[in-house]
Amino acid sequence: MSAAAIAALVVTAVLVAALAFYLIWVILILRRLTDTLGKVAFGVASVAYR
Repeated sequence: MSAAAIAALVVTAVLVAALAFYLIWVILILRRLTDTLGKVAFGVASVAYR
């Protein structure tokens, strides 16, 4: 395998790892957001019920 092919594989692996990291980061942010929105909706419903 040539050096160019190895370099291309390394660059591709780094890009895939970076995309996976950011995807996991977005998933964690969305989970926190969903939890917060659920709490807000519960609070609004309890205020509306009063």
